[in-house]
Amino acid sequence: MLILVLAAFGLAVLAVGIVAVWFVWRVVPQGQVPPKWNLLRWIVVGVGLFMAICVLAWPTAFGYPYRAYPEGGPESLGRVVGMPFMEAWFDSEGADYSGPLTLPAAIANAVAWFLIPHIALAAYGRAHRNRRRGA
Repeated sequence: MLILVLAAFGLAVLAVGIVAVWFVWRVVPQGQVPPKWNLLRWIVVGVGLFMAICVLAWPTAFGYPYRAYPEGGPESLGRVVGMPFMEAWFDSEGADYSGPLTLPAAIANAVAWFLIPHIALAAYGRAHRNRRRGA
């Protein structure tokens, strides 16, 4: 169940992140921008690229323990690699279970982690615009 919840969260991050990138680079600059907006945009790109590279370079760091069968014994305990999208599963003996969706999941994870800082900056830009409007 946790894997499905994280995948749904990942899809939401991808959808909201795409809108956030558009908002950060197109919408906010058309109005009154917060102080140092251009610098913030490039910092967000740098942080997003760093996070995406980390997810691709060290995928096992972005994993979590998971029990494949809740009623199962110690052999059902393993580790999921990839967050928010599952890339592979390693069982208790270290055998890996990956497949044709491993590479697309790894790319989707990198894109999601790249977009997360953009979402934060878009929220800041929107809050700044709302304060300027008096809303």
